[in-house]
Amino acid sequence: MSTQTLHVSCNARPMRLAFLVDKAELSTLEQVFRLNTLLWGGLFNPVVVLDGSTRRQVGRHYGYETPNYEQEVEVLLREFDPDILINYSNVQLSGSFGPFRNRTITKDEIRWKPWGNQEIMFFLEVWPFLHKYWREEFRFLQRPNEKFGFIDLSSASQLSTYLVARYGSYPEGNDGNSVLERNFAGRLVSYDQAFRTSSALGEWVFPISITAFGVHAPAPSSINNYIFFLLDPENAFDIVDFWNLRASGFRVFPLPVGHYQDFAISAKSFAERSVYPINREVMTFPEVVKARSLEDAQLDEAGSWIGGVRCESRDDIKKGVGTTFR
Repeated sequence: MSTQTLHVSCNARPMRLAFLVDKAELSTLEQVFRLNTLLWGGLFNPVVVLDGSTRRQVGRHYGYETPNYEQEVEVLLREFDPDILINYSNVQLSGSFGPFRNRTITKDEIRWKPWGNQEIMFFLEVWPFLHKYWREEFRFLQRPNEKFGFIDLSSASQLSTYLVARYGSYPEGNDGNSVLERNFAGRLVSYDQAFRTSSALGEWVFPISITAFGVHAPAPSSINNYIFFLLDPENAFDIVDFWNLRASGFRVFPLPVGHYQDFAISAKSFAERSVYPINREVMTFPEVVKARSLEDAQLDEAGSWIGGVRCESRDDIKKGVGTTFR
């Protein structure tokens, strides 16, 4: 009797969570972002603001369309298709959430005490993987390639929520920063001009990316996956849009109005990475996308600035010739 051997491969993925908040309040959003710092850096985890009445939407194209915020929320959830929705504000959900109602829990239900004394989350946190990475790899490196750090939120307190969304920060009462200091020589980093102007892309490893070690987020399409996102770092809706773009798999480089020019070095590297050939005639280039709260003139100004950042395409690298992205 002949036998047949079957080979089956299986890839595990993090559970997709959607966080529902009632209002666009910076303090509440910051709590959500801190929690996601422990959960794969928030990859695949959208944040949904249920009340869009205070959202500011300006721009040429809004004169030709009438946005329906409730429909936008439905589309967002349908596209992400979360396994579980966490009603973080414990608000009454409208009828449009019918397909997701059986997947919804409150924020009080995400923690439990399996042994009756220590409270833990139901979802897989980063700590077992971080300790394993230190034990099996990092501690043997004489000269580590990465610099681990965590942002000093007091250095730019008015931007605290944005900084947590971009760099991550562990929940209050958590000893995550101590773990980084003790095991990975982690350093407290001030979000000042000196840091912004001198940092190279990928030079630092911050908590938001530590938790995403080994997680592959497929790009939404074969082109236009690299985005410069121009936003107001004090606007809650802009911060949520930045978070959701990154969670969906886009490679996003945020440009905070007021000081994005400080990031010229890392923006140049990001632009270079975005250039690759689709075919012999077509190359991809980065896009500059504005947040909805910003005026078109601000987008034009940022586009001109990006256009002046000199980068090198693959062919130009061979020729030693620089190109300018526009």
